[in-house]
Amino acid sequence: MGFKLRIHADEIESIGGVDVAAELESTSAEHLMVITDEGIQKLAAAKKVIGNLLPATTFSLMEDTYAPARKMLDAGMAITLTTDSNPGSCPTANLQFAMHLGCFMMRLTPVEILNAVTINAAYSVDRAKTIGSFDVGKQADITIFDAPNLDYLFYFFATNLVTDVYKKGQKSHLTDSISFGTLLVCKNQRKSFKLYHSREWNHFSGKLKFDVQKNIFSYFLMYKKGKFLIE
Repeated sequence: MGFKLRIHADEIESIGGVDVAAELESTSAEHLMVITDEGIQKLAAAKKVIGNLLPATTFSLMEDTYAPARKMLDAGMAITLTTDSNPGSCPTANLQFAMHLGCFMMRLTPVEILNAVTINAAYSVDRAKTIGSFDVGKQADITIFDAPNLDYLFYFFATNLVTDVYKKGQKSHLTDSISFGTLLVCKNQRKSFKLYHSREWNHFSGKLKFDVQKNIFSYFLMYKKGKFLIE
């Protein structure tokens, strides 16, 4: 039917799911809480498999098996952070909470986390051509945070800092969540804006690469007729 593969692997035990993901080059492998160093190397070598990490599940199960995100990045893997919202093992829909866990429990930097919930997330569902970064031809999916900078999003934790959400350039009534694959905007106490986004990833031999210096930019924003424009 043309569906691409996503594999639930190495959540409770490492029983070969990672091997299948690497062999079949699935779009993503979910959880990876107990992935081995050998498994990380296999997924990194597969080049196209994105590790979808779900730290809120580990928290909900009261375990200490947070996915080894730092090892994955060091090996060259691309990762995403999502909620795993479900009534059994992770009854939360709060992406900001998952982001905070990524910072405190996985030791990820703010830039790495924001990259994981925007352009990486878009790539993980094969929608990077339309969402995930601020580029001509893509949807204007924007989340505005009441924060002076990126670090503040994680410094002031366990608090909903979202003030506005825009979907396809139109303001949504939802302010308690982050629009999927969104652009992230911080506004400071003087109501001026800074826009942060991830440009397209560089492709080299089919492997996704991330360069902080090239992929994160700040822009002034203009607001006109209900739409955000770059000045």
